[in-house]
Amino acid sequence: MDGCSREFSTMKSYDNHISKIHFMRNRNTVPQNFLSNVHEVDEINDCENSEDSGDLEEFNVHSANLQEDLLKAAAKWILKVKETCKLTETAMEEIVQGVTDFQNLLLTKLYEVLKSSLSGNNLSINDFPQLVEAFQPGSPFTRPFQGVETSYQQQKYYKEQLGLVVSN
Repeated sequence: MDGCSREFSTMKSYDNHISKIHFMRNRNTVPQNFLSNVHEVDEINDCENSEDSGDLEEFNVHSANLQEDLLKAAAKWILKVKETCKLTETAMEEIVQGVTDFQNLLLTKLYEVLKSSLSGNNLSINDFPQLVEAFQPGSPFTRPFQGVETSYQQQKYYKEQLGLVVSN
């Protein structure tokens, strides 16, 4: 509306404003340029403000328990995200699969860059067996959630390894 500079976070607040202030009952009669003031957002929750990852302990990549350390960090991350964002089991399983797929895409590209860089210096990636092993399917790097991919596996891990009983 001419002269109205209000901005809205939801369509509901926009509709309330239009009907109460501008006395219009139908949003289709509102000029298009006025709709640019509406910024549809989901309900604000703690998930958006969850930047702290302090409970994911740092670990040494040369640790004899690297796989267990990574699994523990992954399990804690899953639990934190699921509880903080109030996600369903299905949603969390989709996120776990999506993160795994995305990480594998990144690792594939990284492997290609490493291989190319090493060959450019007359080296072979095969000269570094630990590096080759890290990129193999099934390694803790390519399957970061191996052992806690499903809600059943997560519940079992929380109970057996962390001593937690998490309700669904």
